[in-house]
Amino acid sequence: MMPWKKLSVLAFCAVPLVACGGDEPIETGEVALQWQVGPHGCAEAGAATMVVTEVDAESGSTAWQFRCEDREATLSDLKPGTWSFVLEAQNAAGETVYRGETGIVQVRPGGMTLAPPVALQAAPAELFVQWNFGGPLCGQVGVSDVDVFAYDGYGTVEQGVRTGCEIGTAELEVRPGPYDVVVQGIDVDERVLYESVFEAELTRGTQHVETIVLEPVER
Repeated sequence: MMPWKKLSVLAFCAVPLVACGGDEPIETGEVALQWQVGPHGCAEAGAATMVVTEVDAESGSTAWQFRCEDREATLSDLKPGTWSFVLEAQNAAGETVYRGETGIVQVRPGGMTLAPPVALQAAPAELFVQWNFGGPLCGQVGVSDVDVFAYDGYGTVEQGVRTGCEIGTAELEVRPGPYDVVVQGIDVDERVLYESVFEAELTRGTQHVETIVLEPVER
């Protein structure tokens, strides 16, 4: 679940398209993109580059690269049909800090399609929580599963996940910001036996790893 990593950006090369069963080229089309990066633009977001890829493109596939501050760009030599694009605003280190998608765009042969403006929002942060019991294993302390809850500054659970205790790691993808994270060891009867709480300050587009020792719940 790590959809927003640094992309391998390759130069875009238009390949002549040939109609099936003949030598006559297929007339290509263009798409004009527009974007807004957060409420205050690229400079405030620390974004220098806008990287555009197809939604279903594999990692390392062809991408288009533009200056983020230009706020618009044209994609040329596109095969007629239905397209969708991912827009990622990257900082100088190549990290994605804001992200958005165009939705479906219809490319017409020999025509220009103006896609609706894309409002990019902050890329989520990834939190990896690892746990242990200071020595004993899960089975030895009677814990079958571990629940992890990320509470935002308003006390709302932004995300919660349950993972088998022996897996040892849970992954959450949340909005940037400060969190109180509750980790609970649960037995087969859904009783909380162990618990730990820690604070995490998560920034957009980053990964945070926290290793904690679960302590017995006092009753």
